[in-house]
Amino acid sequence: MVLLTQIQYYYDQAHIAIYIVSEAPMVLMIQYRFLRFYDKL
Repeated sequence: MVLLTQIQYYYDQAHIAIYIVSEAPMVLMIQYRFLRFYDKL
């Protein structure tokens, strides 16, 4: 049972890491667009 919980933990960590890696470019693009928008104002 302990092994199962460890696998679940590492799976969750990997899932979070993949989510961050996939979401980071979108967030950076949005921030970049906002900065460009404010520069135009």
